[in-house]
Amino acid sequence: MENRDGRRSYYVPAWVVHETKNITDKLARTYNAFIIEKGKPRVIPAE
Repeated sequence: MENRDGRRSYYVPAWVVHETKNITDKLARTYNAFIIEKGKPRVIPAE
């Protein structure tokens, strides 16, 4: 998905493990915004 300024973005559903990885030799930046349910922990240890 591309934003109005041509940058790429994507949505990751809740409880899906993911990572952002730069596979080029160019500088890359990421911005993460997390929406957390009230009263729920931010992270849950893997079993």
